[in-house]
Order: sequence, then C-alpha cells, then structure tokens
Amino acid sequence: MTAETNGQANIPAAEGYRALRAEMREVGQRVGALEQRMASVEATLQHVATKADLYELKSNVLQALNAQTWKMMGFGITIVAAVFGLARYL
Repeated sequence: MTAETNGQANIPAAEGYRALRAEMREVGQRVGALEQRMASVEATLQHVATKADLYELKSNVLQALNAQTWKMMGFGITIVAAVFGLARYL
C-alpha cells in the first residue's frame, strides 16, 4: 500500500490545518486588538483641531489683542492728559 491509501498522507494535512486554524485565531485576536486601538484613535480625533479651527482661533485672538491694545493706549493717553492737566493747573 502507498502512503496515500493508508491514511498517512492525511497526517501532514491535518497538522497543517491545525496550524492554520491556530494562526487564524491569532490573526483574529490581533484584529480585535487593532479594532480597539482604532476606536481609541477615532475617539481622540474628535477632539483634535483642524487647520480651519486653528485659523479661526488665530483670527479671533488677533482681533482681541488689537482691540485690547487700543483700549490700553486710550486709557494711558487719558491718564497722561489728566496728570498733565492737574500738574499744570494746580
């Protein structure tokens, strides 16, 4: 009888099948871990600013600084004028 007819040829095939199943289980576990990590990344990305968000923020900050600068300059000029007026006429 040959090896094929007495069932010995099926032994390596069965071992290969078991090895393949074990590898597939491992792949499944790794895919599950990757899915969890991707969910974490997607959740984090919801809180990350886009370029448009940053540009808008920059614009708002510059406008606020400009307005604040003019208010401070006006206040300073007013104080200087008041002190000069008091010093001159008192």
